[in-house]
Amino acid sequence: FLQHFNSLLFLLYFNGLLFLQHFNGLLFLQHFNSLLFLLYFNGLLFLQHFNSFLFLLYFNGLLFLQHFNGLLFLQHFNSFLFLLYFNGLLFLQHFNGLLFLQHFNSLLFLLYFNSLLFLPY
Repeated sequence: FLQHFNSLLFLLYFNGLLFLQHFNGLLFLQHFNSLLFLLYFNGLLFLQHFNSFLFLLYFNGLLFLQHFNGLLFLQHFNSFLFLLYFNGLLFLQHFNGLLFLQHFNSLLFLLYFNSLLFLPY
């Protein structure tokens, strides 16, 4: 009887060990799956962060292009204003030269006219 009872106790003990092993395996799987989920979730957060970083780089690149194009436009517009200013200076120089020629010709005319007046005497 004792041998039979001990074998029953041994079977219960062995089944208990198997149950613990099985239960621990289930807990391990649950723990491992939660680790995998955390890795997956962190990967998603990383991708979201990385994509937002790429978006910021892209957006800053667009702002840089807009700024750079604005600078090119200002350079073009300033060169256009410089050409207008330079042409205005050339025009003034030309106009002053014309006035100088008119003035010089009138002086020559006065000298010639005075010499005509002086000739009879």
